[in-house]
Amino acid sequence: MGWPLRAVRLSLDGRADLPGSVSPFRVRFGLWVIPALVFVIAVGCGEAGEAEPEAEAAAEPGLPFDSALAGHVVGRVSFEGALSGPMGDPGVAACPGPGQVPGDLNGIRGEDGGLAGAFIHVKEGLEDLDFPLAQEPVVIEARGCRLVPPMVGMMANQTLTLRNSDPVEHRLQASPDVNRPFQVSLPTQGREANRTFSRPEVLVPVTCEVHGWMRGWVGVVPHPYHAVSDGRGGFALEGLPPGEYLIEAWHPELGAREARVTVRTGETTEVALSFPDAG
Repeated sequence: MGWPLRAVRLSLDGRADLPGSVSPFRVRFGLWVIPALVFVIAVGCGEAGEAEPEAEAAAEPGLPFDSALAGHVVGRVSFEGALSGPMGDPGVAACPGPGQVPGDLNGIRGEDGGLAGAFIHVKEGLEDLDFPLAQEPVVIEARGCRLVPPMVGMMANQTLTLRNSDPVEHRLQASPDVNRPFQVSLPTQGREANRTFSRPEVLVPVTCEVHGWMRGWVGVVPHPYHAVSDGRGGFALEGLPPGEYLIEAWHPELGAREARVTVRTGETTEVALSFPDAG
């Protein structure tokens, strides 16, 4: 508390043994004020101790590990070969726009050899942890007769919203291997439908029955540590508990590449995932 305190020793006969010459009044006052100070200090410490659980609970409610111990993984996916090339304009009058929508996975290569649109996730190392379900839905739009974005990641049982932003009908269908397939009809602009995948699966293809060139993919995992590589091939997996992990990058044309990483508290681990030239 910052107040100066003088030590008081009590002898066996109950008298106060104070250094120097002290009057009886000062002895009685000292014997009274010390318990009072102890009480004030105890109350103050109790209030400070109560603030810590509130701050910890507000940080990451439901997280199965102490977030103060977390580390991070950042990386880059690269590819120097040739892909299939951008898709041409489908020529649908009701879906005007450029022949290649930004983010279209058909032939998109990032800057400086980076690979855009790869799905990255923790494949091994989190099996003993259960994470709270992400509450925000993942959205795929039928826009300009494309699926935008064409690659998304989500947790098992998280909501997937399929939305028609075009003035034409779309019938979107998912064709998983381990989850239940579905087809949703979105006949008018603005229509939406919600679906879920109950089991992890990498990756689930999504297509449009009306417009056969429309295609996308969904990566379904049991945790929140997933990402899609950006225009330079970069990605980040933040807030991982310390440990050893197998990181996988998956691309619909090139397949999968893996790398093992070690995550340490408060540190950022860098990883590079490179796809060989398929040609």
